[in-house]
Amino acid sequence: MYNVFETPIAFLIAAVIVLFIVWIIQAVSADRRRWWLWLIPILLTLIGMGLDFFVKTDNEKIQILVSTFSKAVQNEDTDSIAPLISDNYNDSYHRSKKSLLVHCRRRLRPPLIRKNITRIASLEFGSETTAVVTFTMRIVFDEQSIIYQNYKPLLLVKIRLDIIRQSDKNWLIRQAEILALDRQPAGWADINYNY
Repeated sequence: MYNVFETPIAFLIAAVIVLFIVWIIQAVSADRRRWWLWLIPILLTLIGMGLDFFVKTDNEKIQILVSTFSKAVQNEDTDSIAPLISDNYNDSYHRSKKSLLVHCRRRLRPPLIRKNITRIASLEFGSETTAVVTFTMRIVFDEQSIIYQNYKPLLLVKIRLDIIRQSDKNWLIRQAEILALDRQPAGWADINYNY
């Protein structure tokens, strides 16, 4: 089923088609010009732009969630990560949200990361309230960090997030799994470095 909120550009396409139709009508009936017909394509364009700006779809909300998560990791800001995590969080290494946040506080200490580059590889909806997003994050380490000085300047991480929609229509991370490090299969246990 077509969802107009997913592709508001359909209103812009409709506006262009209506614009041609109005132009043809005005050209054919030159004796009876109707100026108000020119308002229809303008109205359709405004509706499309308004829908795109004001209505956030689930896809957009999930992309914002991943972007916010990536920025919080880049800024080494555990306090910004906490609101993105579901209270019933559980993964293969952490048994709770609290355990994950303790791990993040221990590992995300400045200077560590200079920049993250995030690319979403796939987004699949399991039901109306669940989704799985897989993305890669290229982490460029800060020149002052021990990882940069002792190991490598950058790292490519593939991550899978199981997310769940809350009753307020916002999406939260229910589970995060590391799938690969530098294109080699890996997990949470593989990032337990000591510094």
